[in-house]
Amino acid sequence: MLMKYHPNIPVQFQLDELYAEPSAEVWAKVKKEKIDRSEFRAQLKADKYVNDKERIESLAVYDGEGKA
Repeated sequence: MLMKYHPNIPVQFQLDELYAEPSAEVWAKVKKEKIDRSEFRAQLKADKYVNDKERIESLAVYDGEGKA
């Protein structure tokens, strides 16, 4: 992100602390949070699929009277 947006910052502000490159610790923390979010979203999607599958199967069960 720094390489993408840093050239768009006016020259007089590029040395400002606000626009400085984050430390390695900050980069690592952000990367870990991003991985955690993606794992969480994948787990939510998997749970939704299991719940939807069970619901659909329960609706499609043959009840023995000629009705689905």
